[in-house]
Amino acid sequence: RLTRPMAQAARALQAAPQGALPQLPAAAGGFAELDSLRQACNALLQRLYREGQDLGRANAQLGRRVELLGADLAKAGEQAGANERRTLAMLAAAQEAYIGLDAAGTVTDWNGRAEQIFGWPRAQVLGKPVEQLLQAGGALLAGLADGSVGQPLVLAGWRRDG
Repeated sequence: RLTRPMAQAARALQAAPQGALPQLPAAAGGFAELDSLRQACNALLQRLYREGQDLGRANAQLGRRVELLGADLAKAGEQAGANERRTLAMLAAAQEAYIGLDAAGTVTDWNGRAEQIFGWPRAQVLGKPVEQLLQAGGALLAGLADGSVGQPLVLAGWRRDG
């Protein structure tokens, strides 16, 4: 007599469609304890259902934000690529040597005119210390520390072939 209402409740939960709010039916036979348990289970099921719905909405909202951020990132990447191509085109067309350096004096960029003047191909100088390549001495980096970064600089250095 006690197992029949429990089996009925189990079948009701198993038969509930996915995503639907399952409810335990009232037990036939008038067991007050079983009815209290049913009500507590139904309250818990309702809370879990609401929380699941909230999570679904939050997940959808996050998906939309990720989509928007992805589009923004793609656009920024395209703009950065266009800026880099424009900068490289300007450096390639420059009549003066251009040597890009980071704060440690490592070569980060080198245009065709620098190749002609100093004799080093771009591929061989990128990532190398400029002092090692041009034998320019510590005065070069010290001179850049005064804020002349981005300004034309007269540089005396050695060609690759001496």
